[in-house]
Amino acid sequence: MYKIIRLYYDGRKTRTIKTKLTLEQVQKYCSDPKTRKEGVYFDAYEET
Repeated sequence: MYKIIRLYYDGRKTRTIKTKLTLEQVQKYCSDPKTRKEGVYFDAYEET
């Protein structure tokens, strides 16, 4: 299982966006341009 986390460029603490997802689901989610804001944040995933 995987979770999606939001990482901030300014060093703020990461935030969990979604949990209990498959690798396919997190890769699809994170490839969407709406999951990042240039210079502010981006969403990534990690195994749980």
